[in-house]
Amino acid sequence: MIINIDEIDDLLEKQKLLVFDEVIDELNNGNAVKGSLVVSVLGQRVIVEGSVETNINLQCDRCLGTYQYHLNADINEIFLKGSLFTEFKKDFELTASTFVEELHESTEINLTDLVYQEVILNIPVSKLCNEECEGDEYLKNMRNEKQIDPRLDVFKTYFDNNDK
Repeated sequence: MIINIDEIDDLLEKQKLLVFDEVIDELNNGNAVKGSLVVSVLGQRVIVEGSVETNINLQCDRCLGTYQYHLNADINEIFLKGSLFTEFKKDFELTASTFVEELHESTEINLTDLVYQEVILNIPVSKLCNEECEGDEYLKNMRNEKQIDPRLDVFKTYFDNNDK
């Protein structure tokens, strides 16, 4: 879904509510990403806010099985018409207003790409099919065995010799 900023800027309220309902092929889940987004034009800034949700297929880090995960993502992105800096600056201070995406001279925003990025960024770092997942057979055996790193054997003799 591509939106035209000039069309929204021409509206009296300078904002538009969009219902997002698309299948994003790059997610490889076959499920639609659904949500609502508000696009507002405030002078040189274009603000996209809202939330989306979908079910994605993830691979469990313990058992390597595939499971479905319900993902909710909040979107709060600021775009800037033109460029943030009109001239090259060698050193400048980063502030909250610095973290915007520059549109340069473009009048369109690809909302599908924005939603895809937010979904990917909201995938959990630790992916578990459930909290009680014990993992595959190799992981179960590894937990049951007491493995001692052979490089640490030197400490056994160290403590024995220093007790005297």
